[in-house]
Amino acid sequence: GIFSFMWMHLFYSMRMLTSVPALCLALASAYCFLKSGDNFKTKDFTISILLLSFSFLMRYPIGLLFGASYFFFIIITQKHHFLKKKSFWKGGLIGIAPIIIFFALNLYFRGSIFPPASIYSESLSKKGAFAFYTLGFIPHILQQPLFVFFLIGSAIAIFSLILGFDLISRSKEQRGHLLNLLFLLLTLSFQIFYIKAAEDRYLFPMILPLRSFTS
Repeated sequence: GIFSFMWMHLFYSMRMLTSVPALCLALASAYCFLKSGDNFKTKDFTISILLLSFSFLMRYPIGLLFGASYFFFIIITQKHHFLKKKSFWKGGLIGIAPIIIFFALNLYFRGSIFPPASIYSESLSKKGAFAFYTLGFIPHILQQPLFVFFLIGSAIAIFSLILGFDLISRSKEQRGHLLNLLFLLLTLSFQIFYIKAAEDRYLFPMILPLRSFTS
């Protein structure tokens, strides 16, 4: 329900930008990722990574941050055991095939697997202070009283994770809290400490925890 009146989502849905379509693909990917479970059910996991690949190709940061969240989620919940699961490798390799093809074409035609990286590096080298002002976008996006509910919901989720950390591998609720928290922290860290700049639309990768914790 929050999506239906969230001004940022409504505003950027009416503009010819890649942010909303990439977010749609990433959210569908997150659903399939959680549905695939600890055993990485081949069909669901393959679809998840495939959707994530298309999201990455449409808007790099959204796909990258969702992918990084998946990676840390798997490390935290399964440690190194996922490396022994064939379905992880099968689904993962099939899913990232579009990105592999994209990188190969870049290398052949442009001489670099990811040409934008050099542009980003040059731009980042010119920036100084960390962009802590990014945090101010959260109350701006949610507005009161939703921002208050978001703070309360975030505190409950963090407290629940601390108390039931040993239940993460068995509890769907805890797993949901963990993945949402990763979306939130990685997006903020990426903008504050790496990009060192932000606009409201740059926070689309954390729109899921904004909605979930507020709810």
